[in-house]
Amino acid sequence: MVLRRGVSGSPHYVPDFDARLQWAAMVLLGPIESYFRYEIRGLEQVPRRGPVLIVTNTGPLPIHALLLGRQMRSQVKRAPRILLDERLAGAAPLRELTRRLGLDFDDERRAEQLLAAEELVIMMPGGAEEAFKNPRLRYRLLWSGREGLASVAIRTQATVIPAACYGVDDMYRVVDAPARLLRAVLGPWVPALPLLLGAAGTLLPRPVRLIQELGMPIRSQYPAEAATDPAIARGFHRRILGEVQSQLDNMLLERGGFASGWRGSPRGAR
Repeated sequence: MVLRRGVSGSPHYVPDFDARLQWAAMVLLGPIESYFRYEIRGLEQVPRRGPVLIVTNTGPLPIHALLLGRQMRSQVKRAPRILLDERLAGAAPLRELTRRLGLDFDDERRAEQLLAAEELVIMMPGGAEEAFKNPRLRYRLLWSGREGLASVAIRTQATVIPAACYGVDDMYRVVDAPARLLRAVLGPWVPALPLLLGAAGTLLPRPVRLIQELGMPIRSQYPAEAATDPAIARGFHRRILGEVQSQLDNMLLERGGFASGWRGSPRGAR
């Protein structure tokens, strides 16, 4: 068994993951990549070394993050660390296996630990809120309250890569009326999980084409010590969010959609 830690000599401890197991999982993702006709643009933007934070939008099924990780492994030759919404942590009986695969749960301390060890980290800051958002908000980023991530990027002096994915909001038709009705009848403690309708009304995702676009690297102009300044963190957060939203808007316009507030089905989403 081949186990791997963070960068050799790094004073920051990063729990081991099984490189062979991760590689096998990446190979198994091949048929899924074909199913979605996955396309990635801008791989040349990703640094081959040093701390890298790739931030992307998400939808009900974050398979694009795994496919992006597969490209990092095969093309960039870097083992990705993919952070999932931390609210899934309590429902993860196979947590140890997920960590051996290079998956982890999203919190700022964990992101900082990995970036301090000069890892390549893939994050979806919108988490479950963005994944199960109202259909009227499709392709809108819901990253409010994630300014701490900007502080982490500044503190670790990580290179941030904005990465928009077109197609993730079209795998399923999201129907949130049943969830609202249940909460109204049974109380606010009921999880507000919407109804997902995929291919032929099943849970199988529609075979939409996924296009992942990596933008120009964003680097903080401030020293690590500036991470404690809320104003600087907010400004850096707005810059990152703005870049990814702009990517999404441009991709929608290219395909006949409407930018930042688009509500209909994308023409040309095949």
